[in-house]
Amino acid sequence: MHPLTSTLPLPLLAGTAVFLSLAVAYDVRARRIPHWLLLPAFAAAVAYGAWAHGLDGALHALLGAGTAVALLALPYVTRVIGAGDVKAAMVLGAALGAASVAALSLVALCLAGAFALVRMRFAARAEPSGIPLMIGIALVLGAQQLLTLAPS
Repeated sequence: MHPLTSTLPLPLLAGTAVFLSLAVAYDVRARRIPHWLLLPAFAAAVAYGAWAHGLDGALHALLGAGTAVALLALPYVTRVIGAGDVKAAMVLGAALGAASVAALSLVALCLAGAFALVRMRFAARAEPSGIPLMIGIALVLGAQQLLTLAPS
């Protein structure tokens, strides 16, 4: 099954929704995501993986986090996204796994790019400004969950 077409267990979905809501709120308002939000969320995601699937689950969570960092290293180094976006994607990677965070990150980057183009078109200045990647991730996750709930 494709990573973006499977439903998440309710505790994982609820925790991810709370984390994303707070991350987006802080990112939009302060242009940063605080460590007090990122670190416990990361620990909870790894702990959930370990609780649900033992050592394999914890390793799967760490692989997901590493995948997120690897995928977003180049956009971060080129200053397309900020460090908070990379760390938040790392939390999501730990919660969702490598395959899901890979698909999610690529779609979210496309959404963030499209949002940046629209924003540049209507902005007074011609240069791009940072677009919170978490907004794209939140949109993709929400759409994914809605699609899995829709009748076939």
